[in-house]
Amino acid sequence: MSDSWPYIAVMVFLGVYPVLGALLWIAGAAAFSFFREGARADERFYALDPPPRVAVLIAAFDEDLTIGRTLRPTAARRGRSTPACPGSPATTC
Repeated sequence: MSDSWPYIAVMVFLGVYPVLGALLWIAGAAAFSFFREGARADERFYALDPPPRVAVLIAAFDEDLTIGRTLRPTAARRGRSTPACPGSPATTC
């Protein structure tokens, strides 16, 4: 069986395919690097955007007296000392 041509063809394919595939990936990466990231690369492309703003939603129903215990540690993580509560005075938070 090891002398039959289908067996030899499959073994050659299994030996050549990974190497040929890797060489094609390397060639593609080199072409991308040359044409996209070469000397003419735009530095604005790599500039980082400012970090996104994050909103924290805390579910609370009839928590007028105790919501401050929840909001103060949450706001302190961001560096704020007093959280803002929409629609209510800051003293109740």
